Amino acid sequence: MNEARGYIKLHRELMEKAIWTGATPQQKVVLIRILTKANYLENEWEWKGRKYKVQPGQFVTSLRSLAKECGTGISVQNVRSAILRFEKYDFLTHESTQDPTHGGTLITIANWALYQISDSNPTQQATQDPTECQHILKKDKKIKNINMCDFDRFWKAYPLKNSKAAALKSFSKIAPDPKLFDQMMAAVETQKSTKIRLKESGQFCPAWPNPATWLNNKRWEDEATDDQEQDSQPGQLYMEVT
Repeated sequence: MNEARGYIKLHRELMEKAIWTGATPQQKVVLIRILTKANYLENEWEWKGRKYKVQPGQFVTSLRSLAKECGTGISVQNVRSAILRFEKYDFLTHESTQDPTHGGTLITIANWALYQISDSNPTQQATQDPTECQHILKKDKKIKNINMCDFDRFWKAYPLKNSKAAALKSFSKIAPDPKLFDQMMAAVETQKSTKIRLKESGQFCPAWPNPATWLNNKRWEDEATDDQEQDSQPGQLYMEVT
């Protein structure tokens, strides 16, 4: 399987996120290498009569190969620790595979399409989901005056990617003004931080509800309570997530 050539987008906002600011130099090298290794488009290959396929934002590798590609000073343990850390931040997932040619670890970068979307028609970027968003907008006449840029920002930030069409409906019913939208986005980030702290301290961490449920139940109003409760616990680590 040949790696894709060309370039990727490296968003400036990454440098403001804890996944970057709290990372070691070795983890930052691994992060950039992971981004540059991901397939831009669907790819497939054959080895010993067996077909293998990866989707955009995925690639197959091994910890040893990834460490070697990262260069001098990066060990297999550095790569392992980096991947586990990135997974806690919902940046990627990893799983074993039976591909004998590339070492057996499938890496999947979350939200690859949102971050690497084409600039060929920037005015249409907010509505490039004809199978869900555009379809539901055309079908449901009750959905009006929705700010798709705001919805896309919410969808990108929310960790659980379930039932996008239902989330779009719920978002349109709220129709948040700029002040409320900022409150909602701040709540998502704070609640991410809360869950990271719970995991780090070994405490029970509730699962994220579906995005539509979060919106319908006005869960952004839970932000202050969740944050205060966690800040009152000693010895816990505060981190933001992407």
